[in-house]
Amino acid sequence: DMQKVSFWGWFVASVAGLVEQTNALNAALDEMSAAADEVEKRAAAVRVQKIMFGIVTNSAQGLLALSLLEKIPAMDKRKTGALGIFLSLLNCYNLAPPLKAKTA
Repeated sequence: DMQKVSFWGWFVASVAGLVEQTNALNAALDEMSAAADEVEKRAAAVRVQKIMFGIVTNSAQGLLALSLLEKIPAMDKRKTGALGIFLSLLNCYNLAPPLKAKTA
């Protein structure tokens, strides 16, 4: 069934994204630890925050793919649907332009 092949591909891609994001997180945390001043630490912290968002998104995508493959017995259709909506909202948030800072 081609749909199952697609879900497995989605799962494998999510796991690959998790591996990549985990490596990037390690590098960013090392960078934050080695930062000499507060500006560098804040920049590294922003980078860590973006990477963590990617880790959460890839984890949710992998979980959703396994759920759609019916490999997780605890995930019924309602939970799978809720996870899909959560993931859609995460992706919308990620694609939205940043808010402009208010000036005094």
